[in-house]
Amino acid sequence: MQFELVEKAKETTLAELKAKNVELKAEKAELEATHGEYVKLKAENTKRIIVKYAKNKADIVKLKTGLQYPILFERIKATILELKARNAILRPIIEGFAKKSEYSQPLKRKIANSKLNVFK
Repeated sequence: MQFELVEKAKETTLAELKAKNVELKAEKAELEATHGEYVKLKAENTKRIIVKYAKNKADIVKLKTGLQYPILFERIKATILELKARNAILRPIIEGFAKKSEYSQPLKRKIANSKLNVFK
């Protein structure tokens, strides 16, 4: 009698554990799907921000070459400051993505090279 009770308790516990295992596997699958979506969004946002950053840098270079016309100097100077301010906002975001990215080293080199090119 006592042996039967012990076996029944083991079976009940085993069934509960199996049910919990199924629940946890379903939750894991949901979390993995959500993680995949976030990775995709992160990649899209990173690309979009890098494109904006590069465009701003290109605009700065373009405006610096236009500084040879003194009449437009103040307007160009103000635009350069505005673009630098925008890039100051974007730079930490890009660097944050770069730290988390598996391709962080090439990205950091690309950003460093673009910084050097702009200041030359």
